[in-house]
Amino acid sequence: MKDQPNINVPASMWEKFFHFVAFILMIMMVVYAIFMYSQLPDEVPIHFNAAGEADNWGGKGAIFTLPLISIPMFMVLFFLGKAPHVHNYPVKVTKGNAPKLYRESRLLLATINVEVAVIFTFLTWEMAQSAQGNGTLGVWMIILSTIVPLVTVGYFLLRMNRLKKEWDC
Repeated sequence: MKDQPNINVPASMWEKFFHFVAFILMIMMVVYAIFMYSQLPDEVPIHFNAAGEADNWGGKGAIFTLPLISIPMFMVLFFLGKAPHVHNYPVKVTKGNAPKLYRESRLLLATINVEVAVIFTFLTWEMAQSAQGNGTLGVWMIILSTIVPLVTVGYFLLRMNRLKKEWDC
């Protein structure tokens, strides 16, 4: 176990907002999947190639796959944010810098949570649309769903490293 201070850091307004948005998106995704289920053909696309074309198909119940994955994923990220003292950090955590680092780490997890919810919600919508012949998925989705979370992590790592410079002064 790491020797990092276990202090209470209240959630920021942005953290609460991002978790709320992610939660609402998940509810919308589940409701959409339930609503669309009866309108879907017996087979729906479950995988798309780099061009955004369906290249694997499954039963129409597969429309619930991403909503069912997103719920435990949301919960893990949400509750992991409640224990920032167990996270890994790019700088040494002390009692002096812990509050700011913990706040940044919690906000990072909330941001990733909302990004995943947006991606999964869009992909659930896209599965239904593609099953009905209205797909719009393209290579841009692969780029966005890969680049956006990586940029987010990089951004927060830079913020944490900048905070380290403040403490070194």
